[in-house]
Amino acid sequence: MPFYAPEWVPKLPFDVPDSISIDRFILDENFDRHPLGYSRPPFTCGLTGKEYSALEVKERVDFLARGLSRELGFLPNQGSEWEKVVGLFSINTIDTLTLAWATHRIGGIQTPANAAYTVQELEHQLRDSGAKCLFTCLPLLDLALQAAKTVGIPDSRIYLLDVPESLAGKKRDGYKTLDQLIGEGQKLARLEELKWSKGEGARRTAFLCYSSGTSGLPKGVMISHKNVIANVLQMRAFEDPWRKTLIQPGNQSDYTENVLGLLPLNHIYALIVVAHLGAYRGDGVIILPKFEFKSFLETIQTYKISNLYLVPPIIITITKSRDVVKQYDLSSVNSIFTGAAPLGEETAEDLQSMFPGWAIRQGYGMTESAT
Repeated sequence: MPFYAPEWVPKLPFDVPDSISIDRFILDENFDRHPLGYSRPPFTCGLTGKEYSALEVKERVDFLARGLSRELGFLPNQGSEWEKVVGLFSINTIDTLTLAWATHRIGGIQTPANAAYTVQELEHQLRDSGAKCLFTCLPLLDLALQAAKTVGIPDSRIYLLDVPESLAGKKRDGYKTLDQLIGEGQKLARLEELKWSKGEGARRTAFLCYSSGTSGLPKGVMISHKNVIANVLQMRAFEDPWRKTLIQPGNQSDYTENVLGLLPLNHIYALIVVAHLGAYRGDGVIILPKFEFKSFLETIQTYKISNLYLVPPIIITITKSRDVVKQYDLSSVNSIFTGAAPLGEETAEDLQSMFPGWAIRQGYGMTESAT
């Protein structure tokens, strides 16, 4: 059954590109993204404040792609994307998307795994996806090593993403980090550009995300480059009329804001709606690696976050903790977006009574519906 946008939603500014990779669409100003130099830092750690400008992220993606290409022997225009599958098993970090876009730059696939997985669940995804290497983080390293060993990924193909010291635990030597790969890539020659024919962006898989489906083990959902690009353009078009009302008088630039990046970036909701859409339109995504209520409230207050991407259990916690919530300045918030499960009418009314000025929006989707 086809669905059509309401009449008030503007038409897309151009046909959805089907011959480019996601990294080029997000980081190249030729595709109507918010200018890099006027964008907020795409990803900021809500715990430490560490961040990179949009221009720095573009540079880091380029250097990391060079480093990955040399390290793994993955060349942009040689081999199928299924020969270049990069596994990710980590809590949210400010480099999660840097890794994804660098993988796309060399023509590969990222398969992001749920950070709450057991060893057996991770084993299944690594084996089923055919992952050739695995990026993880110190808090999850032991579990990652167990799963990788079982499926035949050697320790030399385990890499670490940086996480805040408060979460990292004891330092472990012997594993190359993402930053080291970037440093190595900085010394290497530029990579050959991807040479895709028309329609190749629609055929090539960019993300292999795993969905629980209705029964049995999780199943890999092949999400193409064009799928992600189309989703971003559709959501940008749908929200633009409302965002234009938020532009301050006298401001000639498009509206940008800080949004909350708490939801797991392996999940399609956060991966596309929060991370890709946010980066494309110049927003800043404030990354939190896990939900801790007071830290969540402090982050909103500190970074003056305008839009909260949440799930119903977090909203219920807010409505049941009024005395705690009152201790924080949440006046920067103008809207919330909830998904992953239905938001009950009573809960929505409770939240609206606490914050009458918040626009409460609810979405429905599945990993499969991104395709």
